Amino acid sequence: DQALAEWPSFTGAEPTDCAVDFLNASAETYDRLSKLGLSFGSPVDGPLMLTPRLQAVDGEGEALVAALAASVPDAVTVRTSTWVQDLVVEDGRVLGVLTADAFIGAQTVVVASGGFASNSEILDTLGASDEDSAWWAAGDSTATGDAITWAQAHDLGIECGECMGWLRNTLPVPDADGEAFFLLGPDVPWIWVDSAGERFVDESHTESITYTAVLQSHQPAWNIAPQDVLLDAISSDDGRAIIQAAIDAGDGFTCAEDDASLAALLAIDADGLAATLANVAQARQDSTIDSVGRDPLTLPVFGRGPICGYQSGRIAAKSFGGLSVDSEGRVLSADGDVIVGLYAVGEAAGMAAPGIGGIAGFDGSLSAVVWSGWRVGATLAR
Repeated sequence: DQALAEWPSFTGAEPTDCAVDFLNASAETYDRLSKLGLSFGSPVDGPLMLTPRLQAVDGEGEALVAALAASVPDAVTVRTSTWVQDLVVEDGRVLGVLTADAFIGAQTVVVASGGFASNSEILDTLGASDEDSAWWAAGDSTATGDAITWAQAHDLGIECGECMGWLRNTLPVPDADGEAFFLLGPDVPWIWVDSAGERFVDESHTESITYTAVLQSHQPAWNIAPQDVLLDAISSDDGRAIIQAAIDAGDGFTCAEDDASLAALLAIDADGLAATLANVAQARQDSTIDSVGRDPLTLPVFGRGPICGYQSGRIAAKSFGGLSVDSEGRVLSADGDVIVGLYAVGEAAGMAAPGIGGIAGFDGSLSAVVWSGWRVGATLAR
């Protein structure tokens, strides 16, 4: 009930019917995973949510996969390292799949290879990367969007293709090869301020998708950090040299000797920024949780050299859009008709159902993935 009440605030949309079903089934999902031998840590605060709700699987993703794999009956043959290149669909029915060297006939196909976060062409086509700022994929090179490619080839429905999970936890400068941003961890050496010079979010939640959604609602907003603290956050000498060169060239960074000068350059309210920096200094001095709930030990120390403003680079983390499915996970055509024998789960179905968390996405996606698989399993059993 608390999750449903808070849903609009951390996803930007009212909960869909699928979101309600997913939340109502969360206790059952927890119990079923427990029966598979998995254990969980204590509930932790979910980023930007009002009540502790998230529970991490002990052993993380590897433990979850191992438990699910161990539950597969012996009668089931699992074939690994066999890349499915295409679906075979005729007259509204799936007939099987094509691999590199074979056609595998099947009355039922469940698509789970849905991620497209590393495919810039699909992101552009679906309108998911419509911002001007540069972005990078989250590093999963297998998230090439096979399901979306098949959907486009076979006139399958695609829903909420623009719904992406973006992260903002990088410095906006490529490495020497031009292939990656510099990642910064949760103890980020910056604060975020809006045009009024005020903070509006706990900046240490860099790996939260809802955090990024809040940033979007406060644009234009800027990372503010002391130049020396920013450089100290880079672990390698080469990395610091690249960042220093970018600062010197004004490439993505605007730096000044004091906060008043920086405020003028960034069109930020100078009095607001000064008050914010004073509050940050006071929180550090008193060792008190600050106005946005951030641990004071992670706050940057201002007042010892140049101060910089910049906007962190975006990372495409995961896709919340995918194949159109009905309440039972059956894939629909572009016209809304059921494709007989074809189902989609997980990221292929937008983390259970396309757009389950709205345009902003939501952070509790792994449990939705597991639940969506069991939902289709129940459909097939019936």
